[in-house]
Amino acid sequence: MIFPGLKKRSVKEIVFNILCTDYPLNLTKLHDIISKKYNLKVSYQGIRFAINELKDEEIIEKVGKEYILSKEWIDRLVKFSENLKENYSQMGRFKRFDLQTTQLTVNSLMELGDFLLYALENDFFDTQKKRELYMQFVHLWIPFAQKNKRDRLKRIFDQNKGKIYCLCQEKTFGDIILGNYYRFLGNIKVGVNLNLPADTWVHGDCVIQIFMPEKLRSRMKNAYSLSKEFLSFNKIDILTEMTFEKHPIEIVITRNPSVAKKIKEKVLKYFGK
Repeated sequence: MIFPGLKKRSVKEIVFNILCTDYPLNLTKLHDIISKKYNLKVSYQGIRFAINELKDEEIIEKVGKEYILSKEWIDRLVKFSENLKENYSQMGRFKRFDLQTTQLTVNSLMELGDFLLYALENDFFDTQKKRELYMQFVHLWIPFAQKNKRDRLKRIFDQNKGKIYCLCQEKTFGDIILGNYYRFLGNIKVGVNLNLPADTWVHGDCVIQIFMPEKLRSRMKNAYSLSKEFLSFNKIDILTEMTFEKHPIEIVITRNPSVAKKIKEKVLKYFGK
């Protein structure tokens, strides 16, 4: 079995493909299969490096001295596939109103994060590469669970170093904690009276508005509120469920330099700029 879309180009992909059909396997067995079946000369160190990358990405897990695909990753893959199929089977999820405005619907906070990460990496918004990012949130968002995605986001923010400004309307315990977490990525203020109808970003000449349903907003506020169980496993479960559960989130992308400039100036005022 070859996983759809993957070619046998790297040791990492080969290890993944092997574990799709043969599991559990230890390092020695993986080395034997790669050498004999794939006729590829690779060191144990090279295979171990590929395994560690897959572990960091939470695609595989170690059980004793052997490796298998992560059941949690498989579950996420199934959910992603279902959402992808639904997105492509329904008309009107992606609407182009005119040359300046586009509307997109995603089904969860996870999908929202994945879309924006991909868009930022590929300069969908900042086509002129001004490397400026201005963000206004009702609540700050939970960081990616996967380390490789957090690293990718950090690389993007590093490119915009010194030109990232973030305002958060609410000041719950969760927002304060997340504000401290994100502070190393740029300038941030929590508890600003913004009266936002939507989370709003400006990247380059693009204005990105993220409209979340009231039910999800309420879930976020309750999850972020300080309580004796804030750091309990139950709270972690709530945050995880909130990230993956289905909520229609509307994204409106408008390329308008004039509006982008006004929002940028508004954000900068809070930082004395």
